[in-house]
Amino acid sequence: MGLQIITAEQRLAEKRGHKIVVCGASGVGKTTLAKTLDPKTTLFMDLEAGDAAIEGHPIDVIRPQTWAECRDFACYLGGGNPSLHEDQCYSQAHYEGVCQTYGDLSTQSQSQGVCVFNGVSNSQSLDQTELAS
Repeated sequence: MGLQIITAEQRLAEKRGHKIVVCGASGVGKTTLAKTLDPKTTLFMDLEAGDAAIEGHPIDVIRPQTWAECRDFACYLGGGNPSLHEDQCYSQAHYEGVCQTYGDLSTQSQSQGVCVFNGVSNSQSLDQTELAS
C-alpha cells in the first residue's frame, strides 16, 4: 500500500502524549525542573550522585549501573527501530526484550511523561569496551 491518507476522525481519535527527556550539565536546573513536574508522570534518572537531589519528592527513580542498562533504557523510552537487524542494539527485537524485562512502558504512567537525567559530568568517562557493545 502506498501513502495512506489519515482522515480527520482517525487523527482526532489517536492517543496523544509526549515523552520528553531533560538532560544537561550540572547546575542548569534539571533537578529544580523535576521538582515542578507531576510526580505521577515523571521518572528521574541520576547518573552521578544518586537520587539525593530529589530526596523527599515523590518521583519514581531509575538507577542504572552499567552502560548496557543505560542503552536498554534509551531503547525502552524510544522504542525499537524496525530498520535495524534483530541482533542490533535499538532494534525491534532489542526493544521487545527490554519490555519483557521491565514491562510494557505504555501501561505505566511515565509513558506519557518526562524523564529527567542528571547527566554524566565531563570528568567521568565510559569504558570504550562498553560503548562498543
